[in-house]
Amino acid sequence: LANPAPPLDPNKPWILLGAGSGIAGVLAQLHARAQGPHSEGCWVIFGERDAQADLPYADLLANWQRQGMISRLDKTFSQLPRKPNGPCYVQDIVHSAAESIFAWIINGAQIYVCGSRAGLGVSVHEALVDLVGELKLTQMHTQGHYCRDVY
Repeated sequence: LANPAPPLDPNKPWILLGAGSGIAGVLAQLHARAQGPHSEGCWVIFGERDAQADLPYADLLANWQRQGMISRLDKTFSQLPRKPNGPCYVQDIVHSAAESIFAWIINGAQIYVCGSRAGLGVSVHEALVDLVGELKLTQMHTQGHYCRDVY
């Protein structure tokens, strides 16, 4: 699916997924949401390499979560020792939280993905296809409910 990503509707729930420098696009969406009313939930799923060295904007995200703008925040780190069946990458969280993500989608959530096309972009897209099917994901994209800012 092609870029560019249209603006998300702040009156709908959002699922924002990003990794690495993809935090920039996620933060841009969150900053836009912070400027107006945001009556629905916002779920951020973000991945980095190392929990000690790679926590960009951790305080800002935690503050938005405390304020209720972010209702759920999942972070994963690819270089942590992997637990059995535990998430390591963003797509692993998509798989492990599939039931909750599906419920959000049924309730009108818009999905925004930002990060590397070859890594995150492909893997998260495949995880979402596994979850809702290619046809539903294409429909969501056409309706502006599935936006990808991948590079």
